[in-house]
Amino acid sequence: MNLVLRRRIGVATWLTGALVCVVWSGFRTTGAEARGIGFAPPRMVSPPEPGILKTVNVNLHQMVTEDTLVAEIDPTPLLEEQAVLQAQLLAVQQDASDLVRSTGRQFAQSVEGTQIARAQVLTALRTDEALARTLRERVQRERAIAESGAGAAMTADDLDRELQVVQARIDAARAQLAVADRAAKAAEQRATEAPAPNEWQVVAAGRLLEQVEGRIRRLGLQANIQGQVSAIFLRPGDYATPGIPVLQVSAVSTLEVVGFVSASRIGTFAPGDPAKVVRASGQVLKGHVESVGSGPQLLPELLWVDPQASEWGVPVKIVLEGNEVGPNEPVTVRL
Repeated sequence: MNLVLRRRIGVATWLTGALVCVVWSGFRTTGAEARGIGFAPPRMVSPPEPGILKTVNVNLHQMVTEDTLVAEIDPTPLLEEQAVLQAQLLAVQQDASDLVRSTGRQFAQSVEGTQIARAQVLTALRTDEALARTLRERVQRERAIAESGAGAAMTADDLDRELQVVQARIDAARAQLAVADRAAKAAEQRATEAPAPNEWQVVAAGRLLEQVEGRIRRLGLQANIQGQVSAIFLRPGDYATPGIPVLQVSAVSTLEVVGFVSASRIGTFAPGDPAKVVRASGQVLKGHVESVGSGPQLLPELLWVDPQASEWGVPVKIVLEGNEVGPNEPVTVRL
């Protein structure tokens, strides 16, 4: 073999290697390949309140939407509690109304009594003032007659003493009138500043009623996910408790895939890196890495090569861009 032929063979070998590298890099971004599965955990529908299961409104394998009413809990106990709270709210409202009316009557009576007393004092004052004017005029006339010698000064002195008594009553009445005015103003001020009924009792009773009404509304169980009823655990008449599922709803497709990568390859990629998912049909779907697990976990049994030998890998969550896969669908993940 001559030198030229050897050089040609070397160039061809180098080009072949470069081509293989380019093709291989088209399938792998960081060189990690692992088995994966469509990630869509089923939604367990359980009641928020314990009670007797009244109805199950769906059948096994039936398709449902997020707002589909799939089951109902018997609301009878809560309806009875609602009736009691409604009566309590009405009683509290009636007590508050009675308190307002009673307080209003008390202050109205106080103001009215003060006004009557003031009117009586004012009437007596006006009468004495008129009498005092009359007595002053008579005293002046009697003194003028006495000075002319036509009458006795004793009559004028008697009238003057009577005038002093009337004037004393006038001074006392004016003092009483001032007191009555202050009392009337104080009564009116108390009426405007009268304490309001305890409104928080009404608010608290209303909040309790609203709480029970909300609990009654939540007795209708919704699917909260679009998918298919994959299991029914309870029947009408069974006792349902919070946390124990009545039925199970599974999604029919998902944009999320979890691949299980060897721990030795974890450091070669990070969230945001591109990824590819290959389905059993050969269809290649594009996506990106969303998160990487902290350590190895047990693979789902359907991904085991040997059913008798468990396998471990670091979970890597991948979000697909547009296309979806089925829940628990085995796929190949390339990173």
